[in-house]
Amino acid sequence: MTPTNADLRQFILNFFSDEELETLCFDYFPEVRQDFTIGMIKNSKVMLLIDYCQVRGRGDDLYGALERERPSAWREKFGAAPVETFRRNVSTPRPNEQGTMTHACLLYTSPSPRDRTRYRMPSSA
Repeated sequence: MTPTNADLRQFILNFFSDEELETLCFDYFPEVRQDFTIGMIKNSKVMLLIDYCQVRGRGDDLYGALERERPSAWREKFGAAPVETFRRNVSTPRPNEQGTMTHACLLYTSPSPRDRTRYRMPSSA
């Protein structure tokens, strides 16, 4: 079953506190969290999150994040989880000067356990 906006809004309002909603957005949708303002009520944050995901075609990402964070409640309310398509912290494509879409990407490599003295940059950087 594909949840409606009202279903999603009620699910998030019922199963996430305001602080947990902020954490969810920090972990999965940092662009949305940047738009939260001081004093913004929880319902407004939820609507902003749902709208953001719809406009950018990230509904499945939202479903996946909610199912991952509240698996029992999600399955009870909506059934089986959607196919995994989640992209964590992926930037939205942006047109370049020629009008074609590009993605910005940051690559981080962690230090080797054998080399604790310095961080290494990938050779392609």
